[in-house]
Amino acid sequence: MNDDSPAEERQSRPRGRRTAARLLDAAVEEFTAHGYHDARIARIAERAGTSYGTFYLHFTDKTDVLWESLEPMRTDLAGVLESLGPLEAGPDGRAALEAWVRRICDHFQRHMPMFRALVEAQAASEEIARSGVEMLGGYRRIIASRIRESDAIGVDPNLAALIIYATLERTNFTYYYGSLVASYREIVTVLTEFIHQSLFGA
Repeated sequence: MNDDSPAEERQSRPRGRRTAARLLDAAVEEFTAHGYHDARIARIAERAGTSYGTFYLHFTDKTDVLWESLEPMRTDLAGVLESLGPLEAGPDGRAALEAWVRRICDHFQRHMPMFRALVEAQAASEEIARSGVEMLGGYRRIIASRIRESDAIGVDPNLAALIIYATLERTNFTYYYGSLVASYREIVTVLTEFIHQSLFGA
């Protein structure tokens, strides 16, 4: 998101890359602890062991550093989504789907504070909101492609993929923050049954 070429040039130097990496690690700690709205650039710089001014040599603002700090999470999630194998009816297909659902849930639970910071930022920044929509579109396309390759019963692949992703994300959100009272195993099982029966019938 940061198109500032001088900043990009600084980050291409070894020392600049190290400083930028420390700032990104510090940003993850700050957003995890305080969310987007209460995160402070001064604390990010302090956590990184650098100055307030140095922060602005590498990032435009809080929104910029948030988006950059989300890159490992976005890449990891795309990889987990891509690991979805062929969708198939029957017990073997359900077991394979459950293994994938567990990997997705593990990812969401590991990164949920950063997901929450992203949601908060989307409400405050049109740029982040647009980037988030593009990101979601990429995730939807991955799932939709698997649905098209399956024998799913009369569902629109794009709409089904969007609903599946939204259900996975929101269920994990409510579970992480305690408003959904169930065991982790139950969450994975019910999500698997919901997806499998939605695609192939009971």
